[in-house]
Amino acid sequence: MDLLINIPDKEVPFFMELLKKFDFVKVKQTENTQVLEGLERSIKQMKSMREGKMSKPSISELFDNE
Repeated sequence: MDLLINIPDKEVPFFMELLKKFDFVKVKQTENTQVLEGLERSIKQMKSMREGKMSKPSISELFDNE
């Protein structure tokens, strides 16, 4: 049986460790999941910047390759 579970970000490490304790549970993280997690983080950062909780990077910081 496949099961999709939504867990708050801060609880994921604990939950993953818990699942590892059960040898009958297989955890599969797909590329899709990783992409969605990255997008969620980006959206949270943008919201924090708009609310003034996080500083916005300057243009030079965005394009600095060093």
